Amino acid sequence: MSTFLSPILPINQREFYDIHVSLRLLRWFMSPTERSATRQAGSTADSIPSPDNQTAIAITNIMSKRLSDKKIAFLATDGFEQVELTEPWDAIKEAGAEVVLVSLKSGTIQGFNHSEKADQFTVNKTVEDVSAAEFHGLVLPGGVFNPDALRVNKKAVSFVRDFCTQNKPVAAICHGPWLLIEADVVRGRTVTSWPSLRTDLENAGATWVDEECVCDRGLITSRTPDDLPAFCSKAIEEFAEGKHAGPTA
Repeated sequence: MSTFLSPILPINQREFYDIHVSLRLLRWFMSPTERSATRQAGSTADSIPSPDNQTAIAITNIMSKRLSDKKIAFLATDGFEQVELTEPWDAIKEAGAEVVLVSLKSGTIQGFNHSEKADQFTVNKTVEDVSAAEFHGLVLPGGVFNPDALRVNKKAVSFVRDFCTQNKPVAAICHGPWLLIEADVVRGRTVTSWPSLRTDLENAGATWVDEECVCDRGLITSRTPDDLPAFCSKAIEEFAEGKHAGPTA
């Protein structure tokens, strides 16, 4: 099964669903001023508005434009942790970006829920057919098998390195930073990851910290799926800002 879609609902229910999802995403990437304005209007990120709630519709429209001029790549292969791809994908797409699944092969790739097989997802482009120049940012989901396979592929590693060389935002979660090590882009940066990567990252020249989300000059890292709200929020913020000044790979 291949899916990046919301549940299929009748049109009036679908509109209701979209508004509800958008409002829940507010807690991820609204500014304090926007949160305050929303509270004053009588709506919160945890409330479910009626379909004719004009405040909710206005907020949805604002949110959907935040990344409207951005194209974001997701690099993954068989064995990725499914939620670490789907939640950022949905959040970034909801913010208006064009999202593209890049992999080592065409066809489909297999997601996992920890050690159990989950869904299959359709690949949009292979690493042979893309370059970092085409995109405004990159997301690296985790899962043990996924980054382990990617980091031995020269094209995949070069693809990741090029984003950093071009000072474009890169967001990596869980075991995803393994690719950052292979691309030699963590030296002198502060990062986090799944705890077992700490020594590898420190040996590669990074400063490792145990925090839910760390951003160092456009390099966003998080530890586990529990950190996804903060990870998605910061990724959207950095993708919206665009290129960052500072040392490159």
